Amino acid sequence: MGMNSEVPKDRFEGVISRLRDDAAPAGSDRGTETATVRVRERDGVALELATWQLAELQREAPEHVADLARQCVELIDARHAAWFAETRAQAFLDAAREMLGWFTWVPSGLDWASGRVSTQLPGHPKNSFLAWLIEGGPEPGRSAKMNCWEAHMYIAYCAGFVGEAWLRRIHVNAHAAAKAARYGRRYYTSLMEQMCPSERSRLEVDPVTKISTPDIPAGSVIFMGGPNHVVVSRGTRDDRGHQEVVSHWGWGLQKTTLDKLIEWYDIIRAMKALDDVPAVLLARNPDIPVFRPLVIEFATPIWMLRDVR
Repeated sequence: MGMNSEVPKDRFEGVISRLRDDAAPAGSDRGTETATVRVRERDGVALELATWQLAELQREAPEHVADLARQCVELIDARHAAWFAETRAQAFLDAAREMLGWFTWVPSGLDWASGRVSTQLPGHPKNSFLAWLIEGGPEPGRSAKMNCWEAHMYIAYCAGFVGEAWLRRIHVNAHAAAKAARYGRRYYTSLMEQMCPSERSRLEVDPVTKISTPDIPAGSVIFMGGPNHVVVSRGTRDDRGHQEVVSHWGWGLQKTTLDKLIEWYDIIRAMKALDDVPAVLLARNPDIPVFRPLVIEFATPIWMLRDVR
């Protein structure tokens, strides 16, 4: 049933602020002058009580009172979802700010020779993040060694959004997926899917100005060439209009902008130009993003939606 056109929706919007779900009208029988929407306190969130002035509405359109109550609950849900996303994103970025300058970048993934997740790939220092999860090593600290997406997973862990068991589990799942597919790269795509199960959106970048659209919500994970480089949006732009992100690459965890990362990515791609790639390698790995034009996508990480343990 739709809302009566004579009943203005904004009559309700003005009294609803930071309300959670599980709302239910109390005392809304036909004879009362007002009805109070009581909302249970949940997750430690301080809630307000909204009062519906129903007397006039009951006279104007009594058959629509139930429908108006439903629409009020929908409005509460929408407002809570926006508040929840903003709060989670700010908590993540606050944790990231405390870690700026931390970490040393090292590669991460499967040892191609053994087909197993390796804590130390040939020619590189040991990965502290994987040593913590796989070997029971010490929890990473300021000087820990890890790659880009591991840094963001660890920030989510420090923010209290994800648990150690979940971090360990998604790596086990990724290894199993790669083994089942008999394709090593499936390890990386599985990790990205578990980190961001929601649908991805494509980012368009002006080739001249390097200004990107649309605006990326704060806390969103950004994939630059798939898993080649993974950063997190700060939800802001600098004075030149470039979107600001948190990134862990060759200089430790830092605040930077997408245009600077795109410039570095282009340099790396130039060093691995198609002319320098053996045809047999390209034929066997047609989806390796560093061999293709850069595609940038973003999605909501699972920890922005709920805690995972």
